[in-house]
Amino acid sequence: MKTSTFLALIASAMLLVVPFNSANAVQDGWFVGASVGSAQVEASIAPGDLPGNIPSPPTFDENDFGWKLYGGYNWVLAKTFGFGIEGGYVNFGSPSADILSLVPVKVEPTAMDLFATLGFDIGPVGIFGKVGYAWWDVDISVDDQ
Repeated sequence: MKTSTFLALIASAMLLVVPFNSANAVQDGWFVGASVGSAQVEASIAPGDLPGNIPSPPTFDENDFGWKLYGGYNWVLAKTFGFGIEGGYVNFGSPSADILSLVPVKVEPTAMDLFATLGFDIGPVGIFGKVGYAWWDVDISVDDQ
């Protein structure tokens, strides 16, 4: 977990050296980017879904380092107003835990997404919104030893 905190601090520090210019905020053209952070995975099983007499249902609530790569294209419709399309790949890490202190479980969630974006500048501030869809997949590994 110390590695993910360190990487997040480095990514934040890199933002401080990037020159910001609101006059150039809305531009036609291609863009690429990346995101890093903490990803949380939660899952639980309803008591009635388990066979036998298990007193408390197992839960999975873990965090791991996550990242995203994305890119797209923006079209300027007016000096401070733009429309775009964006797609990306998200990796939510590989959190793992021992369920009921007996069974090691590891999950590897990923997603691909596609969005339409709409944005405009108000002075030095840019505001944008996204609407789209994400296709996700989770690989679950259980080591029953």
